[in-house]
Amino acid sequence: MSYFNVEVPKSFAELEKLQKHFMGHKMFKIMTEENIPKVYLKSMACGLIHHNIAVVKGFGLMRYQCLSRPHIITNYLDKLLATELGADLSEVGLKQDGISHITMLIDLAHSLGMEVNDYVENQSNGYAMMNHEFIEMFNTKSIAFGLGALFGDEVFTEVSLRMQYSAYKKYAEIHNEALNLIFFEKHINEIEPCHVKYTFRLVELCQEENLPQDEFSQGFNKFMLSQQKQWEIDLNDLRRLGVSIPEMSASAGV
Repeated sequence: MSYFNVEVPKSFAELEKLQKHFMGHKMFKIMTEENIPKVYLKSMACGLIHHNIAVVKGFGLMRYQCLSRPHIITNYLDKLLATELGADLSEVGLKQDGISHITMLIDLAHSLGMEVNDYVENQSNGYAMMNHEFIEMFNTKSIAFGLGALFGDEVFTEVSLRMQYSAYKKYAEIHNEALNLIFFEKHINEIEPCHVKYTFRLVELCQEENLPQDEFSQGFNKFMLSQQKQWEIDLNDLRRLGVSIPEMSASAGV
């Protein structure tokens, strides 16, 4: 059975259990315990920038899908989209300083010594695949499928960012480099907990709007399948860069 063959969490308790499950994956352990090469950290920063753009584009496609139910746009999608551009989200107590998330990511890239062409063209192979598939998840007429994919992204993001933050922080400490890690610190401590709290509205929306629950689950599962593929690609890239990938049990991922 796939490590990412999981059920849609229906409560915060189920969400926390699912996040701990993902933290037991081989990829999470390697990224938090090994010294990750700078070339990979640069490609990951580029991938994060492109993923932010993919998320915003995904919201745009979802807005088009939801024209027949405009209250989903005005009461949910636009509020969450605005947070990507630095807006507050008072419903869950999120206060930001007006700085867009992509600005913080570009600051990270610059602190890694990356030039503009580096983060325009050099995203990691895993992120290149994920970002393409992520946008495709919203090229569907099913509102429930798109909402499920968005829910999957929010459920997984906190785990992914904790993993990436650990890798960047470890590298900075070992090599005595001053990296701008504000994006991770703000997301882990402030933004993502509020995002997840607000994102549970997606489950409620499906019920309130009588949207097909099975299509919501299909969108969620499609995101998880793409995430599995991303980590498989990432692990192969890390092997090629000389990172030690120890053998682990099948229950700990690929």
